Amino acid sequence: MPEHRHGIDYNNDHYIGENVMQAIKLMLFIIAVAFFTSTLFAQGVKPPRVQFKEAYRFVQEGDVLEFPVVLDKTSNSKITVKYADYADWGSARDSDSCGDRPRTGGENYNPDYEEPGVSSRNYKILIFHAGVREQKIRVRTCEDRRVEPNETVVMRLISADGATIRVGGYGYDYSRGTILNDD
Repeated sequence: MPEHRHGIDYNNDHYIGENVMQAIKLMLFIIAVAFFTSTLFAQGVKPPRVQFKEAYRFVQEGDVLEFPVVLDKTSNSKITVKYADYADWGSARDSDSCGDRPRTGGENYNPDYEEPGVSSRNYKILIFHAGVREQKIRVRTCEDRRVEPNETVVMRLISADGATIRVGGYGYDYSRGTILNDD
């Protein structure tokens, strides 16, 4: 007959006390639950998505063309979005300010809109402070006396810090503004 003391069979090396085994199983279960719970929560917290509110905007010459940019949810921290006007995608010409500009060769360059936003090299910066869900990119269009067709300005979201850019589906990473000629 095996000798038992405190639930341990000293004659059988494979037998560990019933209480010790239950404690080990419970500890492993707790560790597994903690690991999988933290993994699921870490994957479930997604940053806000940023996009243009509308794909198309229209404005008369001389007015301000506004491109609303929105977040799909609020953020507790600042979000910085880089954007650019894509001159190659639109027919309007940009400048630092409205008015005739002399060009080399003697002809005047008459811009259709002023470059918007705070510039840093080839892109501009839009800032969402904590709690803000909508900002606007404002483009001042230039009034001129030329009879010309309607012209377009295309804005594109390039990158974002603290958010992701929503592309496809109902999200717009670009927006086209049309300057309606009034001459």
